[in-house]
Amino acid sequence: MNKRFITISLYVALVLSALPATLAQLSPIQATTLIETMLANKTPITEMVAALANQGVTVDQILGTLSAHTNNTSPTEVMTALVSNGMAVADAADILVAMNNTDTGDNKVKMLKDQGISLELATRLLVSISSSKNTDERIDSMMKLGIPLRMAADYLVTLTVAAKPSELMDAMTTVGIPVNQAATVLVANNSRVPAPEILTTIMSKGITLAAAAQILVSNDSTAAGDQSRNAIIAQGLSPQQTDTLIALADTQQQIKQQQTDQAQAPVTISNDVATGTASGGSAAVSTSQ
Repeated sequence: MNKRFITISLYVALVLSALPATLAQLSPIQATTLIETMLANKTPITEMVAALANQGVTVDQILGTLSAHTNNTSPTEVMTALVSNGMAVADAADILVAMNNTDTGDNKVKMLKDQGISLELATRLLVSISSSKNTDERIDSMMKLGIPLRMAADYLVTLTVAAKPSELMDAMTTVGIPVNQAATVLVANNSRVPAPEILTTIMSKGITLAAAAQILVSNDSTAAGDQSRNAIIAQGLSPQQTDTLIALADTQQQIKQQQTDQAQAPVTISNDVATGTASGGSAAVSTSQ
């Protein structure tokens, strides 16, 4: 057995022996001490999870340690790292915008707790994210601990990125996404930023008001209604022009939906065709509506 592994194991055993044996006796300070000692000594993940569980360390206490390592990465660094690790540019952009969250670290880890994250996954995330401030190294650590790249991207963006819309657009254009396409991704995946701020951000990147308004009304997934309309008018487009854009966008959405419905509709074959008894020698295939 590796001598270093034996040394770490003995050290962890000594730490554990000095701690109370039950959850009721384990103070937050003792839990934090145990967690940080294991992190510092790079305790193997399976051993760490087992030891924390045996000592009654809670998910709350693990996440409390994790919160100190949140909101410390730029969106450009994350975007570049995801692409360099094999993720498609379009997928990386969607995740970056959709999972970006400007909440505090405490609120972010509370969200994980509310979602019912397991002690084992919380520990794996803590080990990976606290291992380095370098995003490539964090991703590598996550994947080595069995977290798939897509899931790693979700957690990494959620926990370590707290970017403004303009920073998200810069991150996307850095990896080669055209500015209009970056604006479309920003609007389509946005669920937190108000329409006026989104519109102002798009225009600040050199996109004209008319083009920005078209992107906003055609791709807004939040069903913001009058908010988008009022934001466009406030920037100088007339109510008539704005309503025309909205009506055109609605028509295009209806056409897309009809095409999607038709593509997904099941194909049925008449009984005569199925039994080979169709008259006239030609088989008729109809699409169910």
